[in-house]
Amino acid sequence: MPQSSVSAFLEAKPKTSSILLPKGARFSYTEIEYYDEYCQSVFGERIDKALKPLATSLKGLRNQASWDPEIAEMLGKITPREISGPEAGLLYSGIANLVMARLLRMGESLCEGVAEQDRLSIARAVSYIEGNLSGTIRQKDLLEAANMGSTKFKKTFKQVTGLTVTEFVSSERIELAKRLLTDHDMSIDEVAHRCGYARATSFSTLFAKSVGMSPRKWRSIAKVAFDDDPESKLLGVLASGRSCVSEAESHFYLSSETS
Repeated sequence: MPQSSVSAFLEAKPKTSSILLPKGARFSYTEIEYYDEYCQSVFGERIDKALKPLATSLKGLRNQASWDPEIAEMLGKITPREISGPEAGLLYSGIANLVMARLLRMGESLCEGVAEQDRLSIARAVSYIEGNLSGTIRQKDLLEAANMGSTKFKKTFKQVTGLTVTEFVSSERIELAKRLLTDHDMSIDEVAHRCGYARATSFSTLFAKSVGMSPRKWRSIAKVAFDDDPESKLLGVLASGRSCVSEAESHFYLSSETS
């Protein structure tokens, strides 16, 4: 797993995380699960609060962010073999601690020059955005959530997330739309409204510009990807000539359970 671009998600509850990769790409996946008891002992708070500033930075940067290569090296030490007994406890917990330390260092690097309190303030504003994507997000509400003045807020938000507020909100709405489009009972109009767009036509235009395909084509890929046997399903669709996915748009889809 070489140093690579990532989309990072830090969650308090189990959830399916999905990543679209270019055709022919290779992907290595290893999961480390941190319990709240661990985070309480290390940080004095839950993991979603302890790492919220880091998650905010990675979410804003998305595909421009790169993992610390040492993290990949450490994960590589536990993937090739099964380990049991006292050795496993020492090795796994030790690597988990090292990975957490590198994650914190990544957070420092991504937010270099931004005071910790300011990072937390931006994280609160981001939480507000995440909870209000279906409605109007007003600057005064974000300033209130962050407890900052307008000039400082705009500057700090860009430093922490790598995006302007407008760019960040648009990115979050597109990501929400991708998830909602996997629900085949939900119409495109309904997806648009749930993501804060008044008109489905405007939503479809912005989605295509951001993702490179229409919402309907994205849904056609997701329909294959979330099947119990996606490879066989895709081969069947291609063989029948019913595919909406052209050769140029063909993607390898990977879905994994994360905690």
